[in-house]
Amino acid sequence: GQSSPDWMEPVDIYQSQGLSTNAVHYRTYRILAQMAEALGEPEARWDRTAEDVKEGINEHLWREDDGHYSAYRYGRTFQASTPRAEALGSALAVLSGIPEGERAMRVVQNQPVVDVGVPSFWPYIPNIPPYHNAGIWPFVGAYWTWASAEAENTPAVEHGLASLYRAAGLFLTNKENMVAQTGHFEGTEINSDRQLWSVAGNLAMVYRVFYGMRFTPEGLRFRPFVPEGYSGTHTLEGVSYRDATLDLTLRGHGNRVVQATLDGEPLDEPMLPADLEGPHDVRLILNGQVPEGEPRTVANRYPPATPQVRRADDALQWDEIDGALAYRVYRNGTPVDTTGRLRYPVEENGTLSEYQVQAVGTRGLVSFRSEPVRVVADTAVRTVQPPGAQTTEHAGYTGAGYLPITRQTNRTVEVDVTVPAAGRYALDFRYANGHGPINTDNKAAIRSVRVDGERVGAAVFPQRGDGAWANWGYTNSLRIRLGEGTHTVTVAFTETDENMNDTVNAAHLDHLRVTPLPHSSVESSGTE
Repeated sequence: GQSSPDWMEPVDIYQSQGLSTNAVHYRTYRILAQMAEALGEPEARWDRTAEDVKEGINEHLWREDDGHYSAYRYGRTFQASTPRAEALGSALAVLSGIPEGERAMRVVQNQPVVDVGVPSFWPYIPNIPPYHNAGIWPFVGAYWTWASAEAENTPAVEHGLASLYRAAGLFLTNKENMVAQTGHFEGTEINSDRQLWSVAGNLAMVYRVFYGMRFTPEGLRFRPFVPEGYSGTHTLEGVSYRDATLDLTLRGHGNRVVQATLDGEPLDEPMLPADLEGPHDVRLILNGQVPEGEPRTVANRYPPATPQVRRADDALQWDEIDGALAYRVYRNGTPVDTTGRLRYPVEENGTLSEYQVQAVGTRGLVSFRSEPVRVVADTAVRTVQPPGAQTTEHAGYTGAGYLPITRQTNRTVEVDVTVPAAGRYALDFRYANGHGPINTDNKAAIRSVRVDGERVGAAVFPQRGDGAWANWGYTNSLRIRLGEGTHTVTVAFTETDENMNDTVNAAHLDHLRVTPLPHSSVESSGTE
């Protein structure tokens, strides 16, 4: 995608916490609970996990002042949410029931839309051509229109439908994406005709919005949403539903069914049982009423570019950013100062301070936060090489050599590390992986990490370039609590560590790094 700052490596993207991904995880766990119940197995563990994901989304990604969810949290050891709103994630959240009641309505009302549709995210990123960035994707617009109907915001539904039908009508095909500034497909990075998910989104407006089909274990429910401009008589013939074939007629406009019949007989509610068989005629009449609401129409805006911050002895320095009115300095995910200068003094001590700088522009728009700069006394950081780290074929390692870890060799590696005091620490690993480019092949190495026998998470060692074995970097950071003394860190390839390549799952392990965190260090829920 194009939604991340340039400095983010695959490992940074891995440990970011995205709205879309977590909304899908939440829904997946709810489905697993339903499956377990149907199979007569315990479902509590799946429901509990789903609820934990939902609580995490609402705690860490909800931005109360903006009235919408953040697209994701990002950073390294410390993270904070981006102010960017992301349409697909917001739609999936609403459709999954993650925001409840008034909050669901606020999400829809506060999602930024432009004249020609809902951008994948807003505001845009400067110096990146339109695709996901500054782009309109019909399938995203379809999810958003469906979510707008779910939240009963009529103008938002009308805006979404107009975006989909305008593009299909102008280009006489269902394009993959359009430029948000113009509504035209010319100028996008990649495009195609008859794009399947764009076609599916267009069709879904009939099934999911106009007819309001909701597929449940008990049966097929109808919750139509038809704006007044689409009022009339609509028919669908030969619709397959389980063992039944349906001819559907929908009359009028509105958001509630006032009369529903099955083969001429009235139904108590607009629902067909799951065990219905054979051909049937279904007729639905609407109430002629639609709720009010409004979309949040915005201009196509680009915030300032992201500062590139460097360490210069006892200070951070960066170059002037065009359009920046000031610079906001963050330490460990929390803002600590706003300055008009291009320099900020820092001081090393015995615990980690991770600094970032953000350019503040006009209209409240802000850049991404810069790549984190570590500030910590060298004597406070523990680095330990794994036993057997003697391979020296590729340059750039820090000790006597490195240890190749593969699916077949060194599947389990134990490293002893001693810390001088009890407290919270950040644990990561220096590595190289030249098995392929960073954007394809799915050859990231993945390993389970245990401390004194207890699993603390997964370490991910993504590719750093095809053949780039001299390009070394660090894995994601695991925040752990250690007592004073020596601890055994185990890095193991287990059945849960398979990647999508399914053949290559390997890297070169240079050393383990343990960095002390401030005593007050907690998982930040900070925002930009």
